Amino acid sequence: MHSLARALIPVILGSAALSVQAAPLDVQFSAYGTVAATFADTKDAEFRSSLQHARGSRSRVDWGVDSRLGAQLDVEFDEIFSATGQVLVQRTGTGAKISAEWLYGQAQLTPETVLRVGRMVLTTFMLSDVRNIGYSQHWVHTPYEVYLTFPQVNGAQLLYRTTWEGIKIVLQPSFGRAEAGTHYEQPGGLGSAHSVFRKLRTVHVMAEKGDWAARLGHMVTDARLEWQRQPVEPVKYAFSSLGVQYDNGRFMAMAEMMIGTTNTKRYDIAGQYVTGGYRLGAWMPYLTYAHLSNRGTVISVLPASRTHAVGIRWDAFKDVAVKAQAERASYAGQQFIRARPGIDVRQRANVYTVAVDFVF
Repeated sequence: MHSLARALIPVILGSAALSVQAAPLDVQFSAYGTVAATFADTKDAEFRSSLQHARGSRSRVDWGVDSRLGAQLDVEFDEIFSATGQVLVQRTGTGAKISAEWLYGQAQLTPETVLRVGRMVLTTFMLSDVRNIGYSQHWVHTPYEVYLTFPQVNGAQLLYRTTWEGIKIVLQPSFGRAEAGTHYEQPGGLGSAHSVFRKLRTVHVMAEKGDWAARLGHMVTDARLEWQRQPVEPVKYAFSSLGVQYDNGRFMAMAEMMIGTTNTKRYDIAGQYVTGGYRLGAWMPYLTYAHLSNRGTVISVLPASRTHAVGIRWDAFKDVAVKAQAERASYAGQQFIRARPGIDVRQRANVYTVAVDFVF
């Protein structure tokens, strides 16, 4: 954990411990999960939904591609100090593993300002905070072409909330350090990579008014990137993203784009998606299109990848949603691993998923 986090956590939690003597704890427990069956109708490669997966579906039903279970504990010490911890069980590598998604102490500095110190998920995208909570989303999984794996940051984060001209605004700067372990397709088989992001600085701005919401973000970091059999390379990495959503309760549309650049121009990427759905009572059919371009001189050996998806969500019971999604995805994307030698990566395969999402 970053030195700033190590210094501030004892201050926040120590002060919170003193406050416990004056007031009883307010403890809240919540949980969420997804049980999903995924089938890719190809024998040429295995489909996965995360770069952390080292196996997936190949002409068979796989229950680990999109299934997960999470639990969260929120402890409020008084009106100022609180703490949050969230653990997640999901496929990592070849099997299910447990990890800490959130683990931070929080101080309400002013009515508008909150300081968090510890382990947090960066609000890199519109759904970053809830990307693993399937019930909060209309689709089965977030589009890979934009929602690439971004690790949790260990450090400090400030939230400032205000209202201007009827627009709710949240300003969220962060500072810290992160690490990411991923699995990549490479010549000769599947390989593992470990990347480190130091001096990670981010600024994200979220705005909401009526049926509209938008989010703009920028991140810079000193990174050591691993990819395929390239030597570990220190780079200056910058990442920018923009998202817009409209939801009037019946019609929903959302679009996001991201651009990642390095000072060496070797690992540059750009991705975008657009999705929309229409609610008919408890039912919501939807469509999604996503596209990813590999622009860097190292990764440009992979052609652009794209995904077309159609699905439907059914709010079957209170806090339970059933979804079905069919998508046609490119072999060129890193969703497909353990590819058959000589496969034409310009081709695509069909993927079918049925999922049950729940919260409690």
